[in-house]
Amino acid sequence: MLSSRLIFACLLVAPTLIPARIQAQTCETPAFQPVTGNGVIEWNKFPDFSLPFKVIFGGPRGNDASQTPLRKGFSHLANFSGTDGTQLPAQNRAILWYGTATGLGQPWETIESPWANNMNAYRNKWAENLRSFAALFSDSQGKAFPNADMLMVDIERHYNTNDSILSLKRRNLVPAPYSALPDAAFLTRYQRDMQNLYAAPLKYMRDNGLPASVKLTSYADVPIRNTFVNVDGNSWQDWTTNPDRVHYLTKDTVTNNVGGSFYNYQDFLLPSAYYLYDSPSPFAGNYLSYLLFQVEANKAWSKKDIIPIVWLRYTSTLNGVPIRNWMAEATAIFPFFSGAKGIWVWESPVHFNPTDNLAMYEYFIQGLYRLSQFKDFFDGGTIYIPKSARDHFADRDPIWRGVVKGNRILIAAHAPFASDNQTTTLTARYGAWQQTLTLKGHETLLCAFDIPETANNVLTLKPYPNPGRGNLTAEVFSSAARLARLQVVSLSGQVLLDTSVQLAAGVTNLPLSAYSLPAGLVVVRISDGTTHASSRLLIR
Repeated sequence: MLSSRLIFACLLVAPTLIPARIQAQTCETPAFQPVTGNGVIEWNKFPDFSLPFKVIFGGPRGNDASQTPLRKGFSHLANFSGTDGTQLPAQNRAILWYGTATGLGQPWETIESPWANNMNAYRNKWAENLRSFAALFSDSQGKAFPNADMLMVDIERHYNTNDSILSLKRRNLVPAPYSALPDAAFLTRYQRDMQNLYAAPLKYMRDNGLPASVKLTSYADVPIRNTFVNVDGNSWQDWTTNPDRVHYLTKDTVTNNVGGSFYNYQDFLLPSAYYLYDSPSPFAGNYLSYLLFQVEANKAWSKKDIIPIVWLRYTSTLNGVPIRNWMAEATAIFPFFSGAKGIWVWESPVHFNPTDNLAMYEYFIQGLYRLSQFKDFFDGGTIYIPKSARDHFADRDPIWRGVVKGNRILIAAHAPFASDNQTTTLTARYGAWQQTLTLKGHETLLCAFDIPETANNVLTLKPYPNPGRGNLTAEVFSSAARLARLQVVSLSGQVLLDTSVQLAAGVTNLPLSAYSLPAGLVVVRISDGTTHASSRLLIR
């Protein structure tokens, strides 16, 4: 499967850039005619195809009685209909458990409090809900749990900010011993108890016999939770190294790192990446960097699979206006270039109207189909990320990502801030190789290129935080395992640090202690005697 190594490109020393020779296949976007009628997805316009990812379809099924999405790039169904109860295999079932914490009028539901809840009532509710899911399928009718491959709990009953948590001290439903706590102790206790309460339904399932083969997750409860407006409020290094950015629901209170009871019960992580702004909003083009940030930031903190959940409508509209068609196509392609192991396509049971035009779904399927033509890249390939999604969000520039396998690179590129007829030119670089890419309007380019053997020996280096002081990190990407020397050199040429390091193929994060280094500008460099990379570092 695809390597989970995320490669952030850095400065190479005096590279000799080698232009690319395009592969035999065309880079043109295939001709595509979206549906013009309403309420239908014309699945048969796409050939049967598959992908090496978990792609969950929760969209409209219409009169589908033959599990058609499973032949068109999707691996799981989350919206059941027709003959699914008898014909849908368990390995293709994804269950969304709405209202895990609601329906009983308990403090968890009414004021988002972890205290004084009737847990016996909750356990009875959970047992009833799970038996209802089991009854959907002939092979689990009458059982306590459904036969399925994955199950998502949808809780959404907690406060995020300190101020909102502290406001509970004024609520009558909060027991007096908690309300009397000092603010700092109240915050700590709330966060700990809420984390354990969130873990309770997952623990209930595991303790009562849910098979380990059923993979559990929770809607949007991931280490890096954020609102759209604060993505560029912190540096990329801060997002990926500062424990203060980790949400308390997924933080171990002992280690102050990702972990804890609730996180440990999740088998994969499901960040949400809904879209807020349409043109002419100046933020409309940030949709793609926002989506990729959810994947990249959470992947930096967790080794668990990341599967973002998306909605092909704008969340900021009351009637669920569909996103632009080209957004849907890019949404189907790009997450896998940031390390996602799948994507969950959700549809609101409230906003869906059977008279809607569903062209956005067809563009999403078209994106999956295009990706399937290159699926061999994701078997043993290595993801290449030249610039973090956070930095793209701040800079509002065109985005490209690559997957390298052998002497070939698959590139996806998109200009989300372009106008409809604008031509955008950018240069993709991987080591000493480069290729000029030309994008038309909002198209998503997807194309494979040869990398000459002489250009495929890549070594890059990025020290961070920069500027920095104390314990730093040198992030090194190497195209192959090798022994190298890491040095820190003053601008006058004095060697301040010199050590031998073993590099793995892909990314190696090397600790770099700057405590003994003088303040000022230095050069960090790495070399195996043949290939070299360097970067300037400002010591505070």
